[in-house]
Amino acid sequence: MKFSKHIRLVFMYSIVAYVILSLYGILSCIGLLMIIATHELGHYLCAVIRNKKPRFIIRYGNLGVSYSREVGESALLITSGGVILNFLFLPLFVGMGIMDAPPFWIGMMILGGSISDISSIIRSLRGE
Repeated sequence: MKFSKHIRLVFMYSIVAYVILSLYGILSCIGLLMIIATHELGHYLCAVIRNKKPRFIIRYGNLGVSYSREVGESALLITSGGVILNFLFLPLFVGMGIMDAPPFWIGMMILGGSISDISSIIRSLRGE
């Protein structure tokens, strides 16, 4: 099986990038970006499940997901989707050695970053 020149270059650059990133600890920063990306992906996937026609947006420098809003069970699923997907990917984040933190602290980072979603879930459960 013969690979094209472009495939060989991409493969070679991927290996070189991995070695350089691991030497300088940048994989830890990429891991933090992965936590953010999987959080928003969780919102997106739950909105797709509920047929809300989601789309990724960047507002005030923050990545987010926009979808047709409503109240009720559907809104709870979409709001909690980011936290759920982050905790499903927790073994991957621990394996990456993000900031050389133990699993407890990575879980705390996930919860801290999801505090607005958690407060929104609590408000909707209270009926506010």
